Amino acid sequence: MKRRTREDFEGTYILQTSPSRQLTDNNQISWSKIENFLNSKFKAEFSVLSNLVEDHVHGTKTANHGYQFVIYCIKSGWLKRILK
Repeated sequence: MKRRTREDFEGTYILQTSPSRQLTDNNQISWSKIENFLNSKFKAEFSVLSNLVEDHVHGTKTANHGYQFVIYCIKSGWLKRILK
């Protein structure tokens, strides 16, 4: 099975849903940035969302880039890719 890369997630995204569980403080701060931005702009490119949370504090040393939190949001179903 091929491991997905950052490039696999490039595209335009909208809010699909909000988290149904309590997030850690760091995740809540970053999610709020994304949610507030998309509530005002409706859609955004993956790179824009990644830049919004570039200072995200991760729980592990291997997940040390903001875009990894955006991928987490996509995989969790909170963000949905749309066609341009």
